Amino acid sequence: QILNDAATGVARYAENMIRALLSLKSRHSFVLFGGALFAGPGIRIVPTSSIVDTSASRILWEQFVLPGKARAEGVDLMYYPDHTAPLLVKHCKIVITIHDLAFLSMPETHRPARRMYKSMTFRRSVGQSDKIIADSDSTQRECVNQAGIPKGQIVVVHCGVDPSMHREHDAKILSAVKKKYGLKDRFILYVGTLERRKNLVRLIHSFARLKKNGSMRHQLVLVGGRGYGYEEIL
Repeated sequence: QILNDAATGVARYAENMIRALLSLKSRHSFVLFGGALFAGPGIRIVPTSSIVDTSASRILWEQFVLPGKARAEGVDLMYYPDHTAPLLVKHCKIVITIHDLAFLSMPETHRPARRMYKSMTFRRSVGQSDKIIADSDSTQRECVNQAGIPKGQIVVVHCGVDPSMHREHDAKILSAVKKKYGLKDRFILYVGTLERRKNLVRLIHSFARLKKNGSMRHQLVLVGGRGYGYEEIL
């Protein structure tokens, strides 16, 4: 995802995780399998093939090419920012992040092929992992209650706030942005993929009810690419 500059949640999470790790000035060295977005001291870049440009090819690369590259680099620990680790081999310690278990709790919100792949790989990936990061207490509870993962295997690490996210006070910039996007002075902003599992249909219905009874003067603004089930939203 980072390789393709995809503005998805996992890609943004991984990008900021890498930047944060590099800023620690750790005694550890880091190997990044991908593009040269983070070239600098303390990090070694191992280029990936240009074939990694679709979900299917990325899955094949992660499962059959990446393990060999990691072994060749002699890494001590491999970190996967999403919950899919190599299923067949394990040559070093593995840490994964689990963001949610929607494919288990709300299977209808995923494409059938994606749901099947996630379901098939999830438990094996968990079994391969030495430690699991959950980015919320809710996700940790899901892992324990729905997937039976021992609580001691999970560490909750909440997401941080990107320094670039701050309140803008420049009147000219604010005016230009509002004009460009047709924004009112007060609005409710959603940023994320427009897909069924984000509960946006309920958000829109709730907002419409508040507008109808006169208790809401804000504008609802949805920002994001089209995902599975976006037709229900748009």
